[in-house]
Amino acid sequence: MHQWGDIDYGGILIFEHLKRTYFPTIRPLLMDESTFLNYSQYGMAFSNDYAIKLERLLFDDSYLEWHGLIQRMLEKNRRVEQESLVMEVEVE
Repeated sequence: MHQWGDIDYGGILIFEHLKRTYFPTIRPLLMDESTFLNYSQYGMAFSNDYAIKLERLLFDDSYLEWHGLIQRMLEKNRRVEQESLVMEVEVE
């Protein structure tokens, strides 16, 4: 099972809540460094207060799998909403 959300502070927290509370085997979908780097130009800049919240997650080992992504977000000062991802989908 996968969960797809925004590539931002809230998206990470929502994913972790779902994983810890309901679906321990859930995996993130399109919420990784590669996707972020491919779409960061469509992202939104964030404030220093927001950056501080992200930085706090880097000191929490329970968010270890997110540390690489968080570091890229901080480097680019961007967050990406899932609606920003342009995808080709065929509907029959």
